[in-house]
Amino acid sequence: MPGVSSCAIFGLCALLKVGWIRASLGLLTMRASFSNVDIFMVKKRAVMSLNRARKVTLPVFTLTETCDKEVSEATVKDNERYFYKPMLSDDGEVLNFNQVDMVISRDGSPWHDGCLFIWDRIIDKSDDLHVIQKSNAAGDIAYFREFIEDYSINYLVFPKNKMHRPTYRYRAYLKSKVRSAEIAKSTAQRFMQTTIAFYRWMEKVRGFKPEHPPWSESERFISFTDNIGFNRFKSVTTTDISIKGRSVLKETYKIIDGGRLRPLDMNEQKVLISSLIRLGNESITLIMLMSLFSGARIQTVLTLKVKHFNALLSDDVDLIKLLCGSGTSVDTKSEKNISIEYPRWLHDFIIDYIFSDKITKRRKKWLDKTLRDNVSHDDAYVFLTNRGSPYYEDSVERNIFNPNQKTRSRPDGSTVRTFIAETLLPMMRIELGLTFSFKFHDLRATFGMNLTDSLLLKVELGEMTLTQVRNLVRDRMGHDSYTVTDGYLDYRQDIGIVNLAQSEYEKHLKELIQCIKEGVHG
Repeated sequence: MPGVSSCAIFGLCALLKVGWIRASLGLLTMRASFSNVDIFMVKKRAVMSLNRARKVTLPVFTLTETCDKEVSEATVKDNERYFYKPMLSDDGEVLNFNQVDMVISRDGSPWHDGCLFIWDRIIDKSDDLHVIQKSNAAGDIAYFREFIEDYSINYLVFPKNKMHRPTYRYRAYLKSKVRSAEIAKSTAQRFMQTTIAFYRWMEKVRGFKPEHPPWSESERFISFTDNIGFNRFKSVTTTDISIKGRSVLKETYKIIDGGRLRPLDMNEQKVLISSLIRLGNESITLIMLMSLFSGARIQTVLTLKVKHFNALLSDDVDLIKLLCGSGTSVDTKSEKNISIEYPRWLHDFIIDYIFSDKITKRRKKWLDKTLRDNVSHDDAYVFLTNRGSPYYEDSVERNIFNPNQKTRSRPDGSTVRTFIAETLLPMMRIELGLTFSFKFHDLRATFGMNLTDSLLLKVELGEMTLTQVRNLVRDRMGHDSYTVTDGYLDYRQDIGIVNLAQSEYEKHLKELIQCIKEGVHG
């Protein structure tokens, strides 16, 4: 582990011209007990404007604790006002982190309770000592901090009149923002739930005892559908400050599968592919085709490695199956182990792409700068930018601490999403109209709908049953719950059974593939 002595060390508040901060984290744990901890960063950032509370992300962050000056690792701070040393994990490693979120008050000082709450919310979710998993908590709490500062509210004072209590005032404030269309109802609901969680944490962890309760609680039963598809009931505790209303309404022509998705129809798929070919970005084209023809999520496609395309295949193999998830070096949602299947012709296209001179040079750049040990070309990402950086860092690379980290975020597919929004969509709208829109995740829904349509045609021909279709779609899509799978079947029922014969549907797929082949080799 690289030592921090090679880097200039700046206090978190020095970043904002305030000085060092000491935070008592004695009640928090992270594979070690925290007590009288100094929070500091290893890279100085430009001073930000101090006109409002906000979330900031520190590229490099280290935990220290105060100590006696006789300790060998002791470092003096502020003219011997106190000494500190790096905190160590149970394994003896310095607790360094990349990209740590903090909440900064209007005056530039870290908000003590807010920062500790964020740590407690996300630190136990980290799979590695040097990685802080991203969470909405920091942004949500920063919004609450901005509110209490704007209205000069003491968040620790709960008077007898409940409408003067911070929680009730915040609820009214959020509802007014929803009415004025400044934030979505779902966002307001999340903000309120995070604030409720903050005060629960204050009571449980920090020992906070408000003079009057921050809300009133009640229990009620709600119904839900389990993974098998059966209706169940469970008891939940609700508060009178929760913002009521369904956060996700059923929309016409939408499928709920990790978001509200709209499958592209056949004409839109043709326009998508022809637009990709005209734009000529080979990397983005193959990335999107992999999702369209396998149903893989963006993190899965973008963390494929060269070694996954090394197997020798016989000529009669038309469909390739690839294991993904924990232990495979290919990321999946929640690290779930799944398999994806994609066509042989796409496999061959990707192999040609991998061994092209341009992509070989990109792999060399990645090998020159990766922090991984004992890696070869086979361990490299299939899809790399022209700078040799991944479009999406896999879980292994995210778990490596980089003492020279300068960016405040890791590659997460945003380059692909930006290409869609700024380059691809404008071209597609020339043919499909200005109201046309889609996002990358819609490609997964499009694959699922294509698969469902092809199987429903087999049902009409008496070759499969609906139960078989349901099970096959669930397996190919990697769904945990039949409820999600049923969304594809219900979607087709909602807009009408596809009016295509089997031969016509196969013709559609062949036209897509031929368009791709001619475009790639043209």
